[in-house]
Amino acid sequence: MIPTLTNLCLEYITDNIEHWQHDFSDQQIKECRYLISSFDHLPPHFFDKLASLLVQKRKLTINNLSLFVGDNLQELIVSGSPAVNDSLLRFVCKHCPNLTSVDVSNCSKLQRIEALGSMSKLFALNTTNCRLSQADADFSLIFNQCPNLVTLHLQNALLGNKSLKYLADGKA
Repeated sequence: MIPTLTNLCLEYITDNIEHWQHDFSDQQIKECRYLISSFDHLPPHFFDKLASLLVQKRKLTINNLSLFVGDNLQELIVSGSPAVNDSLLRFVCKHCPNLTSVDVSNCSKLQRIEALGSMSKLFALNTTNCRLSQADADFSLIFNQCPNLVTLHLQNALLGNKSLKYLADGKA
């Protein structure tokens, strides 16, 4: 099968993502993300593919992600990424207001997901096999703040009475 030009370009970007940040300190990247990014004009599905490729190539970091997060990122699939932690999820939620689908399944470093409560457009969430330290509080917040949430994968989630009541009452 011959790869498409789009896929070749996405592969090239992820293989060479470090060069986009060459000579920039972490602080400069945080402060000047919009000045050094060349990705803002790409269609949303490119951002989704870039994030997935960064996970596959184990190059997902806040700095790499900061180059293309923004209004265009709608779907974040970071399943199994060892880089996903509370800080990365808060960063994504802060900078990606149009997220509709988040898959953080099998992300062993993730302990809190309360930041997802600010994602009013979120309709799908997968937290399978995440060891969330305050799952009941986090899910209660998400159930209250995400009215569009219709797909929820909770395998192996430790839910308390409050979250279970929301689910049983059909409020989630």
